Amino acid sequence: MARITTYNNDIDVIHLDKWIGTDATNGFTKNFKAEEIGKYLNKYSVVSILGQLAYKFNTDINPPLGRGRGTITLPNGGGDGAGFSALENFKVNKYSSYNYSGGELKDLGVLLEYFFKYEVVIFKATNPNIFGHFRFESFTVDTENPGYYDVNLGLIYSNGTLEKDEFYAISMLGIGTDKHYMHDQDSASAIWSVTHNLYKYPSVTVVDSGENIVYGDVAYINDTQLTINFTSAFSGKAYLN
Repeated sequence: MARITTYNNDIDVIHLDKWIGTDATNGFTKNFKAEEIGKYLNKYSVVSILGQLAYKFNTDINPPLGRGRGTITLPNGGGDGAGFSALENFKVNKYSSYNYSGGELKDLGVLLEYFFKYEVVIFKATNPNIFGHFRFESFTVDTENPGYYDVNLGLIYSNGTLEKDEFYAISMLGIGTDKHYMHDQDSASAIWSVTHNLYKYPSVTVVDSGENIVYGDVAYINDTQLTINFTSAFSGKAYLN
């Protein structure tokens, strides 16, 4: 074999180009396609991209592996071929897909909690055209297994379906934009209790069922909850910004 320095440089890398390397399992010399290396990087979040994490969609939640680290799973398992609306309620492991088959453990709980304060897009790592766009509802630690989180989202739009054992990236939206929430008060009441999960103290505009603006006293309980007190009971909507 000639010296490496004698070979010409390829300045136009395409997906069918190959590298020669060593298989970590058996030590054999093999070819590695650029396309397959790209898939590896997408699946396992080896190259960190702020605002994006990849997870394997696991449909089998039975022992001995259970749900598996580096996974997203439905509460009762399954979901192969389901629409993205199935992900309105799911469990996510606190480790990313990089840890799925034994990589270094990196607890991403803090980042995940931050992610799900915003709208997110969940898309297939090898085909971003397969995706679901969701709004935040809630994010809590799994009481039975603190290594997982229970995620509740509201579907905004989607295209395509979920596939077992495929990898999906979770991408955060909304950074740098204002968050808002609409509270729908169906039953007439003089005291409206609102859980908005905006993580701020929002301005509030209230309208009755006839779209007339009504003024009340807003009391902030914390950065995710407030109450609005009125002189009489009625139904309507509250817009929080």
